[in-house]
Amino acid sequence: MEETTLVERKEAEHCASYAPAAVERRWQTSWAAQDVFSTGPPDGKDSVCVFADCAKAPLDLEQVRGFAIADAYARFRRAKGGAVLFSIGFDASAERAERDVEETRVTLRRLGFSVDWGRWFESTDPASRGLSQALFLALLERGAVYRRGSRWFLRRSLYAAENDHGLDELAAHWSIGAVAAQREALGRADGVEVEALVLGGGKLSVFVPIEVSAEDAAFVAVTPDHAEISALVAPETGAAVDEAERSGWWRRAGGWERMPAVDTGLQASVPDVSVPLPIVIAPLVARFGEAAVLGVPDRDEAAAAIAEQLERQPEGALRLTQAKGRKREAVCYGIADIPVSGRDGGAPVPVIRCGRCNSVPAAPERLPLPDHRGDGAFDLACPRCGRAARLSDESIDSRLVRMWTWLSVCVPVEDRANSLLGHAAFGDWLPALRVVGEAHAGEALLDQRAMAKFLCDSDRLPPEAREPFARTVTYGRVLQGDDGSDTGLQGGVEILELLDRVGADAVHLGLLNAAAPRTGFVWDGQQLRRALRFLETLWAYAEPRLGQADAAGVEIDPGRPWRRRLLKWCRLAAEKVSLDIEGLEMQRATHNAILLLTRIQGFERRIEEADGELGEEDRQAIAAALLVLLQLLAPFVPHIAEELWARSGARGLIAETPWPEIS
Repeated sequence: MEETTLVERKEAEHCASYAPAAVERRWQTSWAAQDVFSTGPPDGKDSVCVFADCAKAPLDLEQVRGFAIADAYARFRRAKGGAVLFSIGFDASAERAERDVEETRVTLRRLGFSVDWGRWFESTDPASRGLSQALFLALLERGAVYRRGSRWFLRRSLYAAENDHGLDELAAHWSIGAVAAQREALGRADGVEVEALVLGGGKLSVFVPIEVSAEDAAFVAVTPDHAEISALVAPETGAAVDEAERSGWWRRAGGWERMPAVDTGLQASVPDVSVPLPIVIAPLVARFGEAAVLGVPDRDEAAAAIAEQLERQPEGALRLTQAKGRKREAVCYGIADIPVSGRDGGAPVPVIRCGRCNSVPAAPERLPLPDHRGDGAFDLACPRCGRAARLSDESIDSRLVRMWTWLSVCVPVEDRANSLLGHAAFGDWLPALRVVGEAHAGEALLDQRAMAKFLCDSDRLPPEAREPFARTVTYGRVLQGDDGSDTGLQGGVEILELLDRVGADAVHLGLLNAAAPRTGFVWDGQQLRRALRFLETLWAYAEPRLGQADAAGVEIDPGRPWRRRLLKWCRLAAEKVSLDIEGLEMQRATHNAILLLTRIQGFERRIEEADGELGEEDRQAIAAALLVLLQLLAPFVPHIAEELWARSGARGLIAETPWPEIS
């Protein structure tokens, strides 16, 4: 942000009349009263859906940065004439939801974001609980949710290949960080697949990574629920795996010196390997998804640790000559399955436990099932045999809820309880034109993309929503600095205190102008001081000049060279800021808008140096240029822009004024 100086000393005194608290309260009230930011009817190709991360408590400056980026883009697109849907959801645990929701809503409103509050949603909303349960049952029927040990897991590999291929096309319009995070989460491994025989009966497809030599293998590793091996495992082996699951070895795997494994007692004859190999169940295989893989101690520390644990070593000399050369190119994805059940107070897992029928999916017509509280809340009839049964005491994990609740903003609140998924509005707003997420949100975006595909395949979303996000940007961390007056701003309460002190516009501008969105920075107070200095300069310079002009008819008369240059500067600033905002390059956008004020001031100085005073055409040109400047600044500092616009006598709200097109 460039430093600017006041043209006259008396203007410095005028800064005292800029009162952010009063200005921001006035315009936030006015916008709400006139329902300026409500979602209008969709407008075909000009419809714009802007997604930001769900708000989380406590709200911190990093989240505020993301919302400020999304808000600036939404305001810009409204000014460009498109139909805009921009709202925010809230993600909270059930135990703290009511308090957190209220605190977060107050903070977000004080920040002045152009949110359609009529589309606000909460992850703990009662209307979403039945839908969470219905989706859980649909995923269970598809085999995408399964039970392992004492928890339910989501099979995230279901759409891994499609999501991987989709990234090749999306990469042109997505931030590098968002694409890289998804590729890392997918864990693609290229290699070959060979057909092995399980000694005693059965076949097993084994994945061999491209860098591995099969002849160096010491064992074959599989997952506990591998489809081709689970039926062959002895009961005592299954019990050992269950015990290992309960002890948490699958989740803790990672320390190579204690890499766990359960010996199945089975052996496999693998092409190009001269001896039968032991088959073990181990988390080593997780990096390759659901495949059976070779363990090669010389190439892998974890494999070496497992090989040392095996009580029996490969022996015998059985070679499968008939299978030699039967190799096919293969790709595996190591994306980890995740637990989607717990006891965090969410919607109950829709599974009934019956003494006769074991675990039975709840009947869809019984949804939503009762919460886990109150006498008799767990007592139900078994959907199969009708006997007395009990509802599972587990809850659907909030991570699964977050995979689909972002869709809520697309549907009017009154329709959500009965027809949220399958609603015609999704065809109007998806794919979302812009998504703004935290730097570590890449994996969450991958989960949401997978959920969109599942919902499309189950006819709950239209085909055009299969890739739900057209463009994304991920923003870097906001770290705390050493300036005691501006640190500790990690919670909503502290942010409210900051707003009381300096106002929302200064916070917006400080965060947007500090660094390129993908770059993190240290918040040390300097950003805020520069923002305040600019806002005071803008007020002191623009307020008296706009107040003396007839804003209804001001324009830049190009009759003199310097006025032609001023007109060119305005045109150039509008073009650059437009391109910057379209690319979500908010640091450059704010810089180019701020630069225009410097040039307007320079124009005035040069005219006074040449002529001794300003003529009427020059004063009108300055006022016209300042009105253009306010329009360019409105996406970033909307309150002061609205106030100065009103003081100029210009008609209507700047929030509803078209973007400047300067010929």
